[in-house]
Amino acid sequence: MRPGSPRWAWGCSRRGPAAAIVLVTAATLAALVRDGQLAVRRTANWPSGGALAAVLAIAVVVPAGAYRLPGAIAAARASQPPELAPDLVAALRRLPRRSVLLSDRVTAYEATAFADVLVYMVPIRNVADTRADNVRHRYYLNATMLDPRTPEAQRRALLHANGIGYVLARRDDRTGAGRYFAAAPGYAPVFADAGYVLVRVPA
Repeated sequence: MRPGSPRWAWGCSRRGPAAAIVLVTAATLAALVRDGQLAVRRTANWPSGGALAAVLAIAVVVPAGAYRLPGAIAAARASQPPELAPDLVAALRRLPRRSVLLSDRVTAYEATAFADVLVYMVPIRNVADTRADNVRHRYYLNATMLDPRTPEAQRRALLHANGIGYVLARRDDRTGAGRYFAAAPGYAPVFADAGYVLVRVPA
């Protein structure tokens, strides 16, 4: 949908689906207000008002969901990081066992599924605070070390203090981390493809 185009109802940008949803919703409300009657004379063969309301409510939800589902799936896929290609997985598996890897949280979580590496941070929902480890602070440090705006001396100090030996950065990261580590002096390239850059942290 182009910027500025109208949304008629429930996120629909076309009059047809929006009009259908509005009409069905109005019919549902009428059924509830009329206490089980839908503008027709009730007979023994007509379903109750509650049943009619339930059917009409489903008729609202299903078309709206079907209309929005493809767009929602496409948006979710677009927000996901690039898949770990087989060549990248092979490069991760060649790293020394139990190497500590710095990456964005989602990529780091995926990397642990393919290689015997330790990661500095994973999605917050997968970890919990302990007496010795504050997850929120670790989240902050993870972002600080990946941020190209961080002074290099500070980054190196944090990397060494946390025992991080490798950095895996996404080329499409909005902070520019992939571009930074691909060209940063001192970081030895280990692997690179269209989606990721894997480098070794200087000693």
